[in-house]
Amino acid sequence: MGRGGKTKDRPRTIERRCLVTRETYPKACLIRFVLDPNGHVTPDVVGKLPGRGVYVCACQNLLQKAMSNGLFSWGFKKAAIVPDGLIELIDKSLVRYIIELISLARKSGNAVAGFQKVKAWMSRENCFVFLQASDSSKRGKTKLQPQNVQCIINSLSSQELGLAFGREYVVNVALSTGKLSQTILENTKRLKGVRQITSNSTRFKRENELNER
Repeated sequence: MGRGGKTKDRPRTIERRCLVTRETYPKACLIRFVLDPNGHVTPDVVGKLPGRGVYVCACQNLLQKAMSNGLFSWGFKKAAIVPDGLIELIDKSLVRYIIELISLARKSGNAVAGFQKVKAWMSRENCFVFLQASDSSKRGKTKLQPQNVQCIINSLSSQELGLAFGREYVVNVALSTGKLSQTILENTKRLKGVRQITSNSTRFKRENELNER
């Protein structure tokens, strides 16, 4: 409650229109693109590159549609060259950004790795997000039973998670609450979308509306 008994307004969710579906989604669910000086379509996963930007849902098949149907040229109102391997470039850019974010969280004491440390955080209800390696064994995925965890994500491989902790492999990571953890959560969800096909745009929107709650 604010002063005088008034309810404080919640922060407004920033939305952008997807180039493919023509529907609006939370900005955190989309990938921004700009044109480089040579007219090549360039992913801007951090959202800080200069110039006019267009957005596409972080969903593999919608990205493929944008690449194959000339939609980038339509969106930028000029000729846009789609480079080979654009989806792979988006994937690598997101992974690199997420690793940097997790590394920052680790250095600030907001992320731990390893079975025992993650289990301890969960028992003390310190865990806001639980990251588990996508390539961990079926048995490994059932060893930890998260309680009071807002979200469980398995977008990254054990080798990718390991890079954030200076190790060869990491299977389990726990993140505490905070803005940095929220940013990691948003980007791991975007990576998951880039790595899978969600053909139904209505389903995509419903899933991301649930994620915003």
